[in-house]
Amino acid sequence: MYVATTLQYIFTALAGNGATGRWESTMDSSVVDGNVLKFGTKSVCHWLCQCPWLETVRTGVASGTLAVAMLVGANANAQFDTHSAIFATSFEEEADANYDLWPDHWNRKTSPRYPHYTQIEIVDDATAHNGRSLQVDFDGGGAFVATPAIPILPKFGYKVSVRVKAENLKFTRPRIIVELQNRNQERLQVEVSEPIVSDGKWHVVEFKNRSIRPSSEEIDRAIMYLDAPRERRGDLKGKLWIDQLVLERLPSMVVKTGSPYNVYNDFREVKVECTLSGIREQNPDIRFQLLDETSRVIRGKSHTEPLQGKLIVEDSFSADEIVGTIGNRPSGYEGSIDWTPDIEDYGFYQIRVEMLREDDGESPESELSDYIRELDKRVITLAVLPKLPRPAHGEFGWTLPVADKPLSFDVLADLLPKVGVHWVKMPVWYRIDDRARGEEIVRFAERTSASGIEVVGILDNPLVEDWHLRDPNTPSDIADLLLTDPSFWQPQFEHVMTRLSLRLRWWQLGNDWDTSFYGYSELSEKLLSVRQHLFRFGQDVKLGLGWRWPKAGEDESWLPSHPDPVWDYEQMSSNPPLDSEGLNRAMVAHPPTKAMRWVLVDPTMHSHFSREEQDLSPDERKRLHEDHVREFVRELVTAKIHGADGIFVANPFTGPEGIMKADGTPGELLLPWRTTAHLLGGCRYLGKLDLPNRSTNHVFENDAGEVLMIVWNHKPTVERLYLGESIARIDVWGKQTPLEADEVGRVTLAVDRNPSFVVGLHPSVTAWRMAVKFDQLRVPSVFSRTHENLVRGTNHFPQGVTGSFSIFVPPRAEEVVAADEPSEFVKPDELRNKTWEVLPRRGELSVAPHGEFQLPIHILLDDAAYGPQPVRIDFRIEADRNYRFSVWRNLSVGLGDVEIEVATKIDNGQLVVEQKMLNAGSPTDFKCLMFAPPRRRKRTQVVMLGSDGNSKIYQYPNGEQLLGKVLTLRAEEITGNRVLIYRFRAEAGEAAAPTAGQTTETTSVAAPAETQPSGRG
Repeated sequence: MYVATTLQYIFTALAGNGATGRWESTMDSSVVDGNVLKFGTKSVCHWLCQCPWLETVRTGVASGTLAVAMLVGANANAQFDTHSAIFATSFEEEADANYDLWPDHWNRKTSPRYPHYTQIEIVDDATAHNGRSLQVDFDGGGAFVATPAIPILPKFGYKVSVRVKAENLKFTRPRIIVELQNRNQERLQVEVSEPIVSDGKWHVVEFKNRSIRPSSEEIDRAIMYLDAPRERRGDLKGKLWIDQLVLERLPSMVVKTGSPYNVYNDFREVKVECTLSGIREQNPDIRFQLLDETSRVIRGKSHTEPLQGKLIVEDSFSADEIVGTIGNRPSGYEGSIDWTPDIEDYGFYQIRVEMLREDDGESPESELSDYIRELDKRVITLAVLPKLPRPAHGEFGWTLPVADKPLSFDVLADLLPKVGVHWVKMPVWYRIDDRARGEEIVRFAERTSASGIEVVGILDNPLVEDWHLRDPNTPSDIADLLLTDPSFWQPQFEHVMTRLSLRLRWWQLGNDWDTSFYGYSELSEKLLSVRQHLFRFGQDVKLGLGWRWPKAGEDESWLPSHPDPVWDYEQMSSNPPLDSEGLNRAMVAHPPTKAMRWVLVDPTMHSHFSREEQDLSPDERKRLHEDHVREFVRELVTAKIHGADGIFVANPFTGPEGIMKADGTPGELLLPWRTTAHLLGGCRYLGKLDLPNRSTNHVFENDAGEVLMIVWNHKPTVERLYLGESIARIDVWGKQTPLEADEVGRVTLAVDRNPSFVVGLHPSVTAWRMAVKFDQLRVPSVFSRTHENLVRGTNHFPQGVTGSFSIFVPPRAEEVVAADEPSEFVKPDELRNKTWEVLPRRGELSVAPHGEFQLPIHILLDDAAYGPQPVRIDFRIEADRNYRFSVWRNLSVGLGDVEIEVATKIDNGQLVVEQKMLNAGSPTDFKCLMFAPPRRRKRTQVVMLGSDGNSKIYQYPNGEQLLGKVLTLRAEEITGNRVLIYRFRAEAGEAAAPTAGQTTETTSVAAPAETQPSGRG
């Protein structure tokens, strides 16, 4: 009744603040279950949800329940509510019937890591809830303390609450561990808490999975224990206290599909099953919803039906025989519902399943929102894989930091070949008495090898014996072990190497983040000794070690040089991880040595975790999702174009916004990873194509000689050009769309910020395009004088060709109206850049198979704008058939030693034009004329322009009249014959619009200074 009284008090207090309503108490013993209270009147629930004063309890009301702790105000010193517990202890006197200061029926383990001298006993503790706690005095040792076995049922979920305090722990990392066993006391499942904080304050231990759900029907008992092993160094003054330990039973809601990892090849085979157990309502409504990759409900893809619940009948345990066990709780109801979602295409999906309170008709439908009716929900992910050819070999791999968790070896052997994985790294150390573990690893290696997957064995710290205690993000510091006396560490590895080194050819010292070898002197000699002791039987193995990308000032000591490296590959990492731009800079600045280069990519660097729970609109969630996918794909492509021999994800099981979720089901990056790995695995990087609208692209060729391209643009655009006969676009999700060609063979390719693949490029035409180049990339800014140049190329057809060429110079971007788009073969006279004359405009050519050709040309400029100028060369080729295609290249007007920037803005009605000039060559004078038709021209003079630069300001009254018009700056060299023409559009903002080939807001032309005898053109 104190619960009802508390609610009556809250209702009265709210009414005193102006709230209206009436408290209707319809509660009796049938609606109070443990520490959870159900409201008998839904109208009260609805009213409470609308009260802004009760926002903090809205979640409890929305599910139809309200935890008492939330009503009375939970705090760090509040008692745990044990009404729903099946095991609870505060180390009260009843827990120590024989008064030996040891909890009855508890156990402790002793070993070199858990020495017997570690003092563990119940002590009086004024800061503890019950005035007593279990104290551990480490005295340089370790401790292992376990509860008795607690009977549980696999149909329920469970929650563990442990209140602990620790101090003076520097080397010891204590954890609370829950071990679930079968009747034979075999460990089937382990849940590990976060390390206990050593700050002298009481904390409630947190688990990664707040609700523990038994993974096997064979599980029938749980053991909770404190695991605080002594590491290589102990804590002499370290202490730890356990105040209260509670195990509660929770209702269980499990949603799964027919696939153990929710990955399908056929969307028609997807079937979802929702199983509920221990629920308090017999027939709640179960609603299924199909969501897209951005968590948006797909219209018309929902289904709701009531659960036909049945009363749970459970076995009777002799629970009272175990001290602290409270006994079985009311079982509630259980049932299951199947749903076949109407999926129509390949891709990544989410399925949301909600359990809704049954509508008893007590309140109008309008008052019972889904938010109020919701009792519980689950969201699962699934991926339907499009058909893509899998390469025979590739560079893309996963590191499995805890080997067969969360997916078993059998499941992994089935999954990995489907998702583009060709390399798998995993820790392979096991205890000497666990021969079965060695056999499991060998069988896994054999199965994956048959699928073209190579297994890399990781040797990390053998002192951490239990897999569940290995932290994948913590370096193992293997060098601290292996660079000591071999007589100490060799016996701990000998059984592993004897069993596995004949099967595994690739090995790595330490995990992916272990850079403990970095900085050691005489490293090659030391590693040679390590290698000889590890591989004593002369096996042909490949050995790698972790290394890190150098930081500023570390280049000289980056990697020890060795004429014949002892190691075969270097696993490069960085903390924090590198994004695509950082990885590009690192791989350019530090090319590989004789050893192979393996790199890490981080799938979660640019994610936004809990995106769905954030207060974001669907459009914002979509934008964040696309940004995340785009950056991840660019990381993969960056590693590929720089020739990385291995491209690894350090831990694919990171969460919903990674490649896989922590439970082994798909994350939102699985399909982008698979698409990239399938299409680029084993490919050779060819370079880039110059596309008409300057879209960024990279071209690759696979082992079969097929050519493909990945392309994107910072703004939406359309590329129209000939690429081949059977061109298709594949998005990062693997969905393929054929591109239809027009009457001259051109395809229309829509490009935006999201990368996409274009397959089917004609190999010979693509290679021809990439081979064409100008002898001179710069044309001196000197008018009325002919400038000689040469177009070079290579015939990449397997036969001799004949044909013709023509050269077309289009107008610059600031001189083109919005409707004009550069394209192949279109050159009406009004679109030609009349400030350029290239002769000959057209000509004939004949080239032998794989032969080279040269086309001499003459360029004449007349007021041509300074800076980059696109040039298009059209080819008509007769080979095995007739081909017609274009090549785009850039020529630049000027020697590049002078930089010009122009910015415009409206200030008090005036158009203000700021001109900045900088000269990297010899100082010189310029006469500058600014033309803004129909206004009169303005004139200034720049004297001795040098590297310090010069700035000039031009002002025009009634500046709005000039907005959008093309203005011209003419800079005439006084002591020479160069004339620099600079055209730009007037804008009202801080800067002028960018010109061709520029992406910044401030229009600028900058290029490295060219070495010329006179410094002038």
